[in-house]
Amino acid sequence: MHCLTGETEPTQGDITRAPGLRVGHVAQYVPDDDLSLTLYDMVQKPLPQEQAAYKSWRVDVVLDDLSVPYDLQQTLLASLSGGWQRTGMLSAAWITQPDVLLLDEPTNHLYIHRIGLLESWLRALPRDVAVIITIHDCAFLDAVSTRTLLLRADTSRDFPLPFSAARDALDEADAADARRFANELNKASQLRK
Repeated sequence: MHCLTGETEPTQGDITRAPGLRVGHVAQYVPDDDLSLTLYDMVQKPLPQEQAAYKSWRVDVVLDDLSVPYDLQQTLLASLSGGWQRTGMLSAAWITQPDVLLLDEPTNHLYIHRIGLLESWLRALPRDVAVIITIHDCAFLDAVSTRTLLLRADTSRDFPLPFSAARDALDEADAADARRFANELNKASQLRK
């Protein structure tokens, strides 16, 4: 993910970004320098300084969309639970109106109710916003994904399916590939005879 955000250069290959591409990134941990900010100020921080005063309404909208109570908005991040910190990080990434949203373990520290809110929020995002999620929670992926890229060292596979269905499709594709390979070996063996 750090390569996609531009924080780290890839050791091999190239990453090509469209001009003006806006990438929102929700890391696993709150940056230490943000812990001294209120949740509201942390969400407002990504706005350009010259826009912060007259575009602060966007902060209110995003925090309302994610059902963040007003009293928590005015609380220092260091005093909040990990779940509210994560909600603040998600809000801060969304305030930039990204074209691509990168989520690294987005359900960490969230209660079941907040996970449900996050699922609903992600499903309601505009279709032209790509969301790339790194997570171990298969049920969450099934609830929010519509396309799955399964990475392999040699050949990656892309399926227009939620995660579990994509895994099943990959198993079927692997079985078909194995049958095809066995048939080719059989034909080669017959030709040699």
